[in-house]
Amino acid sequence: MAEEKPHTSGSFWEVRLGTLNNSAIAVKTPRLTATADIEKIREVSWELDFLSTLLKYSVQRFCREVILWNSLSHPNVLKLIGVLGSIDTFNFSTVSEWMTRGTIMGYTETGHANRLDLVRAIPDHSPELG
Repeated sequence: MAEEKPHTSGSFWEVRLGTLNNSAIAVKTPRLTATADIEKIREVSWELDFLSTLLKYSVQRFCREVILWNSLSHPNVLKLIGVLGSIDTFNFSTVSEWMTRGTIMGYTETGHANRLDLVRAIPDHSPELG
């Protein structure tokens, strides 16, 4: 179960703290697919085709992110635990472990992170020029 109020949010996502098997998890939900937002869009949408296209795009974008995220394997990338969702209400969320230090941007701004060390830890996968 996740908190009602978002712990943090961005332009497109809200992240809530939840628990799974007595462990802290992050439940990340796209803002656009929230039922309240859909109702707000319906109020101003003259064409249901627009709303349908918007929702379809949102679901497709979410699915692409889940597929990509699930294919990643790196010590510095959170593992996707799972997906929660309902096609009927267009509410979808990803589930990952909870990071107590917050987002990477928040962590680097605290002054506790050595930004140069973090950048040095990024492997170089650029093709050799020769």
